[in-house]
Amino acid sequence: MMKKRLFTVVYLFPLFFILSVSAQTPAISTDKPVEIRERANGNVVTSIPPHTVLTLMQVADGWAQVRWSVSGDNQQEQVGWLEAELIEITGSSSLSSSIKRNFIAKSQDCAWHRPGRGKVCVDTRDAILDCRKAATAEFWQRCEVKVSYDIFSELREAMDVEVGVECDIEIEYKLEDSFNWKKQENNQQDTHQVMANNRSEITLTSLFQFSEYEQVTNVKIENLDCEISTR
Repeated sequence: MMKKRLFTVVYLFPLFFILSVSAQTPAISTDKPVEIRERANGNVVTSIPPHTVLTLMQVADGWAQVRWSVSGDNQQEQVGWLEAELIEITGSSSLSSSIKRNFIAKSQDCAWHRPGRGKVCVDTRDAILDCRKAATAEFWQRCEVKVSYDIFSELREAMDVEVGVECDIEIEYKLEDSFNWKKQENNQQDTHQVMANNRSEITLTSLFQFSEYEQVTNVKIENLDCEISTR
């Protein structure tokens, strides 16, 4: 039984990037002008207005190469790079049947285990957001968040321990023709048997579902926090 909280170390840095996107017309998802670079993480060469319609060419290492038209007498197309997290998928007809996104959120939470005279900890590494829709549907209907974490113990007594883990997972999603994000949160709990002074890799899955009337066009993980439970 966990008796008291030992300490919590959190070093969150939500590195959010698109792993696979098949839409053809993403739009800038910020209300400010966006800097365009000559190459991934290169020099800034220009900026474009918010909500500019773009054609996505490729995504690599958190950077997206895009193409857009410049208005004028002689309309021309330009190509440049921007941070991938600034683009969102717009237009339900262009949505693929699935989308995967990764969320890096490193944190550690520990609690004192009195019988074992030591601590047990959970190390949260990352989570994968996997959204899908039915073959005949135009909008996202359900998303799975698969959280990866390690459970380990540092005990003076040679014994197996039961470790409870509780994860709070928050996603944000957008509806068609809306620039505002809505939130949905799940609390997922699990119990694990851990050998003394050993480490185990765990994957926990949490399901998010949307109403057929919501018409969800974009989803992302907003926050992730896993702790040792006190039961």
